[in-house]
Amino acid sequence: MFIFQKIDNLEEPEARKALTEPLKRTGRSFDGELVNRIIQETRGYPFFLQFYGYFLYETSTDPEVNSKDLDAFRKKLVKMLDESFFEDRFNLAGPKEKRMLIAMAGVVEEDKAAASSIQRKAGVSHAQMQSFFSQLTDKGLIYRAERGYYSFSIPLFKEFLLRQT
Repeated sequence: MFIFQKIDNLEEPEARKALTEPLKRTGRSFDGELVNRIIQETRGYPFFLQFYGYFLYETSTDPEVNSKDLDAFRKKLVKMLDESFFEDRFNLAGPKEKRMLIAMAGVVEEDKAAASSIQRKAGVSHAQMQSFFSQLTDKGLIYRAERGYYSFSIPLFKEFLLRQT
């Protein structure tokens, strides 16, 4: 009756196709290095693949968009992402939850952070920390990556949070 399908970030071949296929009808293209960088930066997150692709297509006038275009327009890209995507999610959190998120951003390594490191950085009790984790998980901002470790639910959120400090 129901088919359960895991919804996740795109794997490299699908992410590459998502960036290159729409351009085939336009007479424009993204060079291979740029595609690799976008996939790496976005971690295959579909919304970000679309956002980067659309932004670079609209911003650059070159027939072949390349990494230099990404570098040249990065400030504008980041500002637009912050304003149109990250701020709304960040504002789901209350003031104390925001401090917890920023503390977490300061200790994340390889896309996850030890709960004990977050607790020390945030300066909260274990009970408070568990409450914050529960609330932030319910809001879709973090998830339990494995026992004792948490990760942000969306790529690039750590970088956004670090820009807030």
